[in-house]
Amino acid sequence: MASEGVRLNDFPSDVTAWLLSFLCNIDLGYACRVCRAWCRDAALVFRGKTKLDLRSRVMPRDLELGKLLDRCPRASDIEVDCNRATELGAMCLDRPAVRRLTLAGLDHQRDTFLSALSVCGGHLTYLSMTYFGDHFTRKSLSRLGESLTRLESLSVEFGFKAPSTAIVTAAVKTAYPTLRQLTVTDIDRPCLQLIASHLSRALEGLSYTRTSLNGMPIDDELLQYIALRFRNLSTLKLIDNVQPTVLIEAHQAAADNAEQGACEGSGVGGGAAGSAGSSRRGRRRQAAARRAAACAANGGNPANARRHFNFPPLVTAGGLSHLKRLFGKLRVLHLCRGFSLPFTHTTDVDLMQTFAGLPSSMEELQLDGFTNLSDACLHEALFTSAAPPRSSRPSVTPRGSQPPIPISITTTTTTTTSSSSAAASGSSGRLRVAAVGSGPAAGLRRLSLENTAVSDVALFSISTILGSQLEWLSLKRCKGVSEAGLATLAEHCPELVSLNLGSCSGVNDMSVVGLFDSCRKITSLVLNDAKITDRSLRAVGEYLGDSLTELALHRCDNITNAGLDALSRGCPQLVLLSLSMCNHISDYGIKQIAQRCTFLQKLRLDGTRISNSAVRSCCEHLKRLRQLHLHKCWSVSGAVLVEFTDDRLPFLKVVEILRHKVEETQIHNFTRQMRPEVALVLHDAYQGWSKIAMGAKGSASSASSSASSSSAAG
Repeated sequence: MASEGVRLNDFPSDVTAWLLSFLCNIDLGYACRVCRAWCRDAALVFRGKTKLDLRSRVMPRDLELGKLLDRCPRASDIEVDCNRATELGAMCLDRPAVRRLTLAGLDHQRDTFLSALSVCGGHLTYLSMTYFGDHFTRKSLSRLGESLTRLESLSVEFGFKAPSTAIVTAAVKTAYPTLRQLTVTDIDRPCLQLIASHLSRALEGLSYTRTSLNGMPIDDELLQYIALRFRNLSTLKLIDNVQPTVLIEAHQAAADNAEQGACEGSGVGGGAAGSAGSSRRGRRRQAAARRAAACAANGGNPANARRHFNFPPLVTAGGLSHLKRLFGKLRVLHLCRGFSLPFTHTTDVDLMQTFAGLPSSMEELQLDGFTNLSDACLHEALFTSAAPPRSSRPSVTPRGSQPPIPISITTTTTTTTSSSSAAASGSSGRLRVAAVGSGPAAGLRRLSLENTAVSDVALFSISTILGSQLEWLSLKRCKGVSEAGLATLAEHCPELVSLNLGSCSGVNDMSVVGLFDSCRKITSLVLNDAKITDRSLRAVGEYLGDSLTELALHRCDNITNAGLDALSRGCPQLVLLSLSMCNHISDYGIKQIAQRCTFLQKLRLDGTRISNSAVRSCCEHLKRLRQLHLHKCWSVSGAVLVEFTDDRLPFLKVVEILRHKVEETQIHNFTRQMRPEVALVLHDAYQGWSKIAMGAKGSASSASSSASSSSAAG
């Protein structure tokens, strides 16, 4: 354009406005500052915006939020990170055009913020709140819930210390004529009964996540109650994210109470027997504490705790059978348990009977923790959902045409074939599937099979039945997956956007390079515990490029600084990067990442060989950094805390570092003077405990939640 003498100002105003419309709000504001001639066209773009995303790249203050909303009078869908806002910013949201509101970063807010927010609750149809603090009272939450008179969808993601039932109860009582979608965390059974009494037939979507023992358990009784009371559900999500350490401590406390009650009942409370019992209880408490500390020191990894504790499943085959009543209208079904713990040990025979009637309208299916889910069961479920209704199937094959030719693959696994697998595959051990493209495809676009028994045979079924419509796939801890299965996935699923292959046995350089050569639209990638080298990182940078925004490489011991150099050149748009426990990573590789991947918001460097020099480089270049984890970085000292200034890292929320590397004066200066709103997580690597140092404006609950969620993200 410059060689032909054409400038952007020479275009008509509507063309310039169309070109500027591709910029986000932040870049559009920068464009107005650079050239005043663009201000008029940029104003047209602002006035036409209906959605504002103020979470990913900016945390606005009150004045900035008010000015931006004045420029966008038609904005009806607003997403805001309120970490730097006050009640004055909440008052700015009181605009008649605002219908959908998503709020994050509320951890340090007080009741005054909710009081200001309740003013605009009357015209909201969608409200989503993420809060892990402990400052909100039940009264303020109830007042906010009572103001939501037109609400259609409510999403409340609270920490275990926050009274989430208060706002849910008030909102259900107030907005039951219009309320159709609910996303709740750690509610009790009386709250669920209240929801059922008001929204039994009207509720279309229910999502429940349990993060602590205070919430009602996910069991057979809950599944039966939901199936009986909520008949019109199209979305059902039941997720258990209780940490293994909490379960171990609760089990040990129950055992101690039972033993104490037995001693008191038998009349042996004193003397030598009583002292012996107390000593036994003390030894058990110490052993449980050591197990919990070891588990916490490894990021809550259940593989370490499972050596000492057997985690029981949540539901049985009888509980799962009740869900068949909902299959007529379900489009989204999530039955998950975090930290790779078992959700159910139901046999594949019972699972095949349960999921035989999976509807073709199903769009998302997550079955994490179904330890006995086999290839045959998954194939039958996918093939049934992919088949058209009987009324639409032709009864007679047209003359001159041939029916679809089925193809078969032979199972090559050496494990013993179960009775259901043999029944589904025939006496010859073959699994028959329809040829690719022979019939209508299933509606599934999102599939998660974490911690299941599926293998390459299941991947063949997924690839051939779902094909190019599959966008999201998670195979974490699927030990039966090999290079052949990933090759089939690469051949038939080129539209993948998110892929989780953490702890899969077949992930190596050969399979990764072939996969990325075909699937070039991946934006989120997890390769934890993979046997990859720098060759795979070069393939990621070459094939995925700017599209990749999230990458997890936890415990990839064979990657070096050379691979990070190639990754930083090819993927400059990274927002999340995890390099924890990568033993060969040092300062040079992290400096290359910091200088080129300037959009990074979350960076995990636990267990790497970096020093203070690499941390200073991150503080200098990563202006959007929000979370930095330096646990088990033995060469990083507390002297780097002076680098985390507000002008360098204005969006910083969490810093994680070793406790014995930081002095008390450095902690005091950081939490009281420099960054009182930032959580400083101090870990003791020898004893396995952590301490969260916060200033007056911070929230310890938010820091612990951020640390636990990021450790389990892979």
